[in-house]
Amino acid sequence: LVWLHALQTRGIDIDAQDLAQEWLDHIIYPFCEYGYSQTNLRKGLRPPVSGRYNNWFINCMGAPIRSEIWASIAPGAPHVAAEYAYNDAIVDHAEEGVYGEVFLTAVESAAFIESDPHKLLDIGLAFIPSDCRISRAVRMAIELHDAGCDWLTCRERILEHFGHYDMTNAPQNLAFITMGWLYGRDYGDMLCKAVNCGYDTDCTGATLGSILGILYGASGVPDDWRKPIGEQIIAGWGIVNFDYPTSIADLTQQTYEIARMVIRARCPHIRIAPDADESDLSAKERIQWVQPQRIHELLQRSWWMDERKLRDFIVTIDYQGMPTITYDRPKVVRIELANRSSRDVEGQLVVQPPTGWRLKASRETTFTLTPQQSSHFEFTFIAPEKDVRLHTSNWVHCEIIGRKRTTTTTFDFALIGEPIWFIAGPFREASVDLNASLPVEELLDADGKIANPTAHGFQRVTIPENEMHIEEWFNGKPGVVYAYTAIHCPDDRMVKLGAICNDGVKVWVNGDVVINQHEHVDTAPMQHGAPTGLRTHAQLHTGWNYILIKVLRCDQPVYLNFFIVDTHENRCHGFVDLENTYLSDAGHQ
Repeated sequence: LVWLHALQTRGIDIDAQDLAQEWLDHIIYPFCEYGYSQTNLRKGLRPPVSGRYNNWFINCMGAPIRSEIWASIAPGAPHVAAEYAYNDAIVDHAEEGVYGEVFLTAVESAAFIESDPHKLLDIGLAFIPSDCRISRAVRMAIELHDAGCDWLTCRERILEHFGHYDMTNAPQNLAFITMGWLYGRDYGDMLCKAVNCGYDTDCTGATLGSILGILYGASGVPDDWRKPIGEQIIAGWGIVNFDYPTSIADLTQQTYEIARMVIRARCPHIRIAPDADESDLSAKERIQWVQPQRIHELLQRSWWMDERKLRDFIVTIDYQGMPTITYDRPKVVRIELANRSSRDVEGQLVVQPPTGWRLKASRETTFTLTPQQSSHFEFTFIAPEKDVRLHTSNWVHCEIIGRKRTTTTTFDFALIGEPIWFIAGPFREASVDLNASLPVEELLDADGKIANPTAHGFQRVTIPENEMHIEEWFNGKPGVVYAYTAIHCPDDRMVKLGAICNDGVKVWVNGDVVINQHEHVDTAPMQHGAPTGLRTHAQLHTGWNYILIKVLRCDQPVYLNFFIVDTHENRCHGFVDLENTYLSDAGHQ
């Protein structure tokens, strides 16, 4: 519904930046990758960086389940539909999450004309890397089915090779969709087999149902499936601030109107008619179905490159890795200017970092570009700790000034300040009792602060994402490690705090224990729905708040993912104004 709205209001030439703005304007769901990417967008990151950075769920189903709209507006043109899907997926995913939406969109677009499941699956597979996990999982499902393996054994084999404890991980679910389609005897049996494989069942059932709906139309959906659902459309609580079609008939008509525009502009060889005729059927054999070159080019791009179309230029900001910066460590950003006009352009690129930052080399660079020519420039930023404070978002302002200063094009990009933590341990003498106190805990004062932690054996580090890679501190052996930080909050507020760990974890907030759990269970860091024992509500005060995390590792590798999110209306949105990117005036260092 939101993407249809985007097409209607922004036009059929929408790109990832348009869809990112639609997220901010019309979607407030916090689920998994949705929440992480929206936080990134509010921090100033743009696709595809918004989908890749600090996002544990890059390989999951949130994008693959959005494929149908793109197939429906580019029916019979999988190369066109797949490019829309790519721009959609990179807002909140990377890697397998992007491949999954591209694959399904190509399948569904081709299904408007082709009906053979094996041919359709081959078309979809042609658009994604042959060595990606989704491609391998889908091909395994096909091969096992064709070899006569029963569907339950096929499921076991899929999970053996591609299973993941997070139910939303895409490869296993794409294989289950394939299984339901190939093993099912009829409409209902296909859906039930896909859903009864388990895991992300609303996604697998809905996607396979969509494929079957494209293939067979409303008349091919049995009444006992269709009638209970009805014709009315009711959006969930997370879709806001626009009017959407409220019936299947309205949705179909509005989608058809957009499809006519896309076909006219991008795939004029396609014709929509009430019924096929013999000339259509013979022409089908001459159509070059698989044209994946453009998609392959897009999928080979770095997830850390932000491309923008600005007047005469295509500007690409290449972070060359995470979009983060820490004190006194050079951060190199590459900016490419491409002339997309039909004339020569010349001028200056002027880069203005935040006040107090150092910039190696000149802030002003001259260029001359012929049509379609590009040139790149590297800038090295340094934030001296003695002179500046890093914040969550640190903005770099850029200007492209035309010759004789007749035109100026401006753009900005954000560098994310890396949070400061202090790590102590490992303590090998610790018992398996998480509540056995160690001397570190005696350092906490009444407010939960540790004065001058480096004097007590803590090592200062920066950790750029919620995933804290705590296992690196244990060197593969049991023990205890502590992580300590101070977070500045601009006001008093209640927050939801999560410490997602597969072993023992204990958390103090301002001196009070708020999490205390020791279980060996793999858990995804869902900000909206982490297990009760690993998440809690906590009160933050205006000013500095002190967090101490104790992690106990037994015999297996341990992970820790730490987050703080909003409790307002249970939206669980990440904050952009909580900062542990600089040290407190009180000197908690």
